[in-house]
Amino acid sequence: MTSGRNGTIVGVLAAVIAAVLAYIGTPVAHAALVGGFILLITLVVVSHGRAVRRTNALLVKEQQQRAQILSELADVRSRLRELGGDRKAVTERVDKRFSALDNKIALAVERMDEKFKHELRGLAVAMRDTEIETGLAALNRYTLLATRSADAGDRTD
Repeated sequence: MTSGRNGTIVGVLAAVIAAVLAYIGTPVAHAALVGGFILLITLVVVSHGRAVRRTNALLVKEQQQRAQILSELADVRSRLRELGGDRKAVTERVDKRFSALDNKIALAVERMDEKFKHELRGLAVAMRDTEIETGLAALNRYTLLATRSADAGDRTD
């Protein structure tokens, strides 16, 4: 912003001086006018050269930043590829462990089922034995009652 304002001030000042020298119209004034224009052109070229150097420096800095960003991006992409491979390996290990765990659970369920069936068979045998014992006990009671009734009937005779 400042260089633009300075350029405007210098331009206005040069225009005023050129107008005054042109008005005078002597050969010395014309020589001063030509010298002033040469000085003005030199100042413009120097100012333009500084602006070009600043622009080039900014462009070089921007290119360096872009190169650094691209390098970092390449590193990130490489790391993402590595992580993708790591993710695949971890997924495979997790799948294997889940499969092993599923197999263990299935085996445990099968063993529990066999044990349950074995216990159920034992319970059925125990219930049958209890029914037989209960039936025998009832038969013994009836037999005892029948023999007592028969004995009691013999006494009354």
